[in-house]
Amino acid sequence: MKIPPRRLPISFGPVQGELLGSYLHRLADANRISVGVITAVISEELPTSCNREQDTLSGWSPSCLADLARLTGRTVANLDRALFQFKDLQPSLPILHRAPLPELTRRWRTAACRCCTAKHGIRGLAIRRTLPHESVCLVHRRWLPSEEQFRLDALPAMLRANRRHRRMASRHDPLAFGLAYINISHQLRRWCETKAQPELQERWTQRLALLGEDPYGNPNLPSRQRAALVVYPEAVSLTGLLTNRLLPPSRLSQAVERRLGIRLDLLPRREVATFIETSLASISAKMTSASSGPPFHA
Repeated sequence: MKIPPRRLPISFGPVQGELLGSYLHRLADANRISVGVITAVISEELPTSCNREQDTLSGWSPSCLADLARLTGRTVANLDRALFQFKDLQPSLPILHRAPLPELTRRWRTAACRCCTAKHGIRGLAIRRTLPHESVCLVHRRWLPSEEQFRLDALPAMLRANRRHRRMASRHDPLAFGLAYINISHQLRRWCETKAQPELQERWTQRLALLGEDPYGNPNLPSRQRAALVVYPEAVSLTGLLTNRLLPPSRLSQAVERRLGIRLDLLPRREVATFIETSLASISAKMTSASSGPPFHA
């Protein structure tokens, strides 16, 4: 008969939406032990090592979840509310949350705001599964999808764009809208790198200057994280336009030019048509598949 594990000397609960690997690493670091020690106490069948971004349940069972709850002094329901992936192990638990689609969560994992975690006494790096409209901490004005977590005090347009992003996400399916935003943001980053739009490039260059110099980056080419930040307001606006089902496709180009203040005729006509058609087709497919799939409760 297996002896139930004792509570760890230093125990705490996970951050909302935290990855399993991140939570186990924070527990191990706080107690000055390895992750293998924790997994060995829970079950001998669990792997002895994992990285912080691990989000799989290979080898886990309902009894493992119960032992993790004993180790941390939490209840199974408390862990389930924060670690969404345990829903598959405990189908009898009430459906309070539903994990985002794998396609989105693989591409959108961010560290929790360091100011928020420090305020609540949380130590260590907590990696969360989030949705794109949660990219900004409005309390501390931080851009979260970056290692630096840039301060946005000098960029109020980012805060306004994020508030609008959150409103639009609340009116659409969060998963489909998030996937649409990721697709459009990628296209705008390409425009930023190729400098195809002078009006937009001037705006983006000014925002890059306000972020400060990147000591380890290429001075002629911004990093992917910085590029995603500077194109964020335009990406939100463009996502809102392309997901607007009331806007006729024939007026889409004029609406994009008016909303973003750019001239699409500066780009090759084939590239513009391909960009709009590809974005519309991708968004339509993703919104249809998301609407027919399981619901998500933010």
